[in-house]
This record gives sequence, C-alpha cells and structure tokens, in this order.
Amino acid sequence: MFVTDDQPIGTMKAMPKTRRWFARDGVTLTNMFATTPVCCPARATLMTGDYSHNHGVLTNEDAELLNQDNTLQAHLQSVGYRTAVFGKYLNLWQGDPPYFDEWAVLKGRFRYFDTRWDVDGERKLVPGYWTDSVADFATNFVAGAEEDDPRPWFMLVTPPAPHSPYLPAPRHENAAVPVPPESPGVAEADKSDKPPYVQEATASPNALVSVPRQQQRSLLAVDDLVDEVMRALQQHGENDTLAFFVSDNGYLWGEHGLIGAFMSKGNPYTRSVRVPAYMRWPDRAPEGSTDGRLTSLGDIAVTAFDAAGLDVDRDGKSLLESWRRARILLEYWQKAGHHRSTVPDWAALRTRGYSYVEYYADDRVVFREYYDLRADPHELDNLLGDDDESNDPDVEALSARLSSDRKCSGETCP
Repeated sequence: MFVTDDQPIGTMKAMPKTRRWFARDGVTLTNMFATTPVCCPARATLMTGDYSHNHGVLTNEDAELLNQDNTLQAHLQSVGYRTAVFGKYLNLWQGDPPYFDEWAVLKGRFRYFDTRWDVDGERKLVPGYWTDSVADFATNFVAGAEEDDPRPWFMLVTPPAPHSPYLPAPRHENAAVPVPPESPGVAEADKSDKPPYVQEATASPNALVSVPRQQQRSLLAVDDLVDEVMRALQQHGENDTLAFFVSDNGYLWGEHGLIGAFMSKGNPYTRSVRVPAYMRWPDRAPEGSTDGRLTSLGDIAVTAFDAAGLDVDRDGKSLLESWRRARILLEYWQKAGHHRSTVPDWAALRTRGYSYVEYYADDRVVFREYYDLRADPHELDNLLGDDDESNDPDVEALSARLSSDRKCSGETCP
C-alpha cells in the first residue's frame, strides 16, 4: 500500500512510471474520497476501514486513541502475515508502531533531508533524502521476504511527498513538470456565499505558482520509489501481489483563495476530499480499467481484509465485490488537532450530483453549503447562499440524513 501525503488530484501526469504500473496494469479509482481529509484520521481509516467517528482519530493529535487491535496490520499479523511500515506512520505517535514486524518510521520533526527515524526500535539519523530512504527500506524488505517465500506479507509504504515544504530530491530541483490548467475556483470573484473562513482567505500569487510546481517535483522521487518497489516484486516473482496507490487527503491549489499547509486541506471542497487512487492485482483486477464508483479510503482496508480471507465488520466495502454507493459521508473536526487551521467543524454528504455541507459551532449548525456538481463542478455557486429560495434543496431532509450518517456503523454506513 503506497500512501502519499497531501497529493492533489491532477498530479499523476508527473508520475509516468506509477501510471504504467497502476493505470495501465490495474484499476483507476476515479471517485476515491478521504472521508476526513487530514493526515492522521485518514491514515487511521486506511488502517481500519472505519469512518473517523468510529475509529476515534478525529484530528492530527489523536493517534493514541486508535484501537491498534482493530487495525489491518494487527489482523494480518495474527494470521501469519509478515508486516512492515516504512515512512510516515501516525502524526505525533510515541513509541514503536504496534503489530509491525519491521519498521522504519519518522521520529520527531517533519523534514525531507537527514531524517530522524525509529528503525526496528533503534533511534537513528538516516542521512539523505527521505523518499529515497523509504525506497531502500521497502525494496530491502521485498528481497528479505524471499528468505521465507511461502509466508504472506503486508507492507505500508508512506513517503513524505508532496507535503509542505514540498522539497524535491536534488536530482529533480529544476525538473520540468506539467503546468496545471487554472481552475475557475482560483479566480472566484464573489465569495459572499461561502463560510466566513473562506471569505477571509486570500491566496498568495507566488504560492499559486510555486506550490503546484514544487509538489509535482517532490513527487518525481515517489515515482522512482514506486518503480523500484514494483520492479523488486517482479524480480522476486511476487507477481500476484495486491497493491494500492493512494493519497491520504487532497490539496487545494488556490481554489476559493485557499492554499498552503494550513488552508489547502481539511476543507469539504472537491480538491481537498478527492484523491488519486489505483488498485493493481494481476489476473484478479481488470488491467487498464476504470472504477467510477463512489469509494473511500475505508474501502481499501476492507478490500485487503477480503483478499486475505478475513471476515470483519467495518464501515467500508470491498472493491472486489459488486455494489453501488449512492452517497458518501465526509466529516472533519477542528479542535486543536489541525495546528493553525481556521476551518471549523463540518460534515457533508457527497453524491455524484451534489455536495451538501453543514458547519458547526457547539454542535449547532452555523452555516450550510449546497452545490449542484453537475451544473457547477467547481463549487462556485452555493445555492443556499444566493438569496434565491426557489433553487434551494430540501434542507430538512438532507440535514436529517446527514445527522443519521454521522452516527452510522458497519452496514448502516453509506
């Protein structure tokens, strides 16, 4: 499971090697959502298959609240899998990562060069570029697995890119990267229909240029990493390995004036909640295909449980089975967990046709948004903020459904 950090949709053009392995030879998941679009809650969902309101990790400071016995790695290890994690684990986690046989994870302050690691219980400084170090640990694990070849294994590979400060490897510092088309949301002139924190946001012109360029440059080393690991699998005859590539959350590039480490994520808008995602399983998942179902990070964990033959009751659904999801729940809590974020608590319902959002203060709804995604895919016109009641949806019904979904569990979840 490859998990990037803060990777927006629209960046895969900068990763041709990854696209060859996953888009050409696997399944492109075109509607994958991070149901709580910040790092720690999203990674807890990837590890459990549950929504944040059920696994308990609501913010980036809640890692210790995760029931580790409930994780994918715990269950796989219990049935004989060799388990490993290399890169970023959970924000602010103290101690060794539970239920992993091997690990090399970040310790201390986030940095791209000369990183402090916890390597199998030993604290050490690993020189060089972090993404390249992750590649070395991961490929060595694949090679080492040959010593006990019949034993199944699970590996979580979590490079830092393209998280701020978006530093590329030295070999990619001046690399040419695609210039993304500017979204109409970047030039949004009238934000009076948006919540107050969005109305007050102003995107720096320099950031509008530098962030997309540097994020993509930092992803070039991730592209190398994926290629190295997948080649190692091929070299050692592990051709039937189920593999995923996904980001923990999306990232806005100035839409609605929102850009930067504390404003680009944690929002209910499309580029914050929708993430690039692929699944690859030779002879089991159709090569070069597209899956357009509404999917979530929780579905990835449940798919892994399913592939391993483990019957667990989780909020997500297996991507190996046939089903359709009419809507998906999105949820976010500010608390103290998103550092300097000004984004208030919110929850949302997302379908193919609309996005309905409620913002909360002291558990009261203080603002609402509703976007007709077919007519307004860039979320420019909040139909609940345009002073035209004739185009308003049935807010009472939407609010009741959202309230119910926020308490869902297992099969009752959308």
